[in-house]
Amino acid sequence: MRSKQSISTAFGVAQSNLAFGYAVAAHPMVEQTTRERLTIHSSRRRFAARLNSGVRHRRKKVVNWRKIAIYAAALFIVQFAIGFLEGFLASGGTASLLASSLASFLMCAGIFAHFAAHQPSKPFTHGLVALVLQAIAGMALFLAMAHWLGGTAGGSLSIEWFVLVCALMVGTVLGSVFGRRTDHPAGA
Repeated sequence: MRSKQSISTAFGVAQSNLAFGYAVAAHPMVEQTTRERLTIHSSRRRFAARLNSGVRHRRKKVVNWRKIAIYAAALFIVQFAIGFLEGFLASGGTASLLASSLASFLMCAGIFAHFAAHQPSKPFTHGLVALVLQAIAGMALFLAMAHWLGGTAGGSLSIEWFVLVCALMVGTVLGSVFGRRTDHPAGA
């Protein structure tokens, strides 16, 4: 008998608590607070779901040092080869200076165009940094071998710098234009 009485008492307490809960929840102040809490909770939950969804803002690398180093090495090798051939084959006249400047311009503009076509963000800045790195490496090699090479004319050095900067500008523009053209086909 006790078990029936305790069950009915427990059931009655549960019903009264449930009725009290409904009465409290029906009160306008409690209902407003509950609604606000649900709204805030829901917006927080949606915000957390967006954060955890794996969708992130794509950030482009500001500076791609690996590509810069590769292209600076390519510039260095091309400039070294042209300088070696100029010193080995040429007599040092104006014609050989123009020929080596033209070869340097064409080769370096091609390197910069390739670099700009494959570098989506800031191709001119990347090309300029590659050019500066190549110049530093060239100057270090020149200083290391200065006693074998002798002096160089300042005029030819300034002409070479002018040619390299022109190659940087022309190559970057061409590479950016042709790089964009291949990224977005006309029929798509």
